[in-house]
Amino acid sequence: ASEDPVSQVALLGDVPFVVVRGELKRIESGALVGVDKAPAEIGVLETFDGALWIFAKGGSYRSDGTAFTRVSDQPMVDFCEHLGAVHAATRDAIYRFENGTFVDVRPDSGYLANDTTVIMEDGSQVLVDPVEIAPIQRIGSYSDTLYMLRHDGLALLDGAKFVTDPIDWGALPSPKVRDMLVLGSRVFVATDRGLGVLRGLA
Repeated sequence: ASEDPVSQVALLGDVPFVVVRGELKRIESGALVGVDKAPAEIGVLETFDGALWIFAKGGSYRSDGTAFTRVSDQPMVDFCEHLGAVHAATRDAIYRFENGTFVDVRPDSGYLANDTTVIMEDGSQVLVDPVEIAPIQRIGSYSDTLYMLRHDGLALLDGAKFVTDPIDWGALPSPKVRDMLVLGSRVFVATDRGLGVLRGLA
């Protein structure tokens, strides 16, 4: 039991970690124990690649459960593992963790649109405005593709192409989405009217 609500849970090896009132704690013998030198005011806690990934007030951190390394000052909203590398997202961009730091995955020429009306005969695109992928709420890797939960549903990155609402998917129970979980061959999307499940492209 805890005196205050538990807001985040993650498992590193066989040790459960939780966040209570923004503070990182681990469970030992059925009790919540504080973690020394952990960042304060934690908002996001995930486990990937044998490490804890944390977004807190002071930035983003990577930890083996005892020591903490600050890896970014960006305000991350979510983390995931995609194609063998840890990725993180801010509200406006997606980053890949390389050589101890996060690198923006946005191509130098910008993202491409999924709108056939802007595609020229040679395959190039004429865009009046740059393609924006914001606002991002969650990210997840599914079928070797990076998926994003946004304010109005799911979208994905197909290489440099940003794809919203693929025609085969059908509709979610509601456009008011709350959370996303990639689990095996399915993507679960929580909405205010029930749970949507994506299998393949349906």
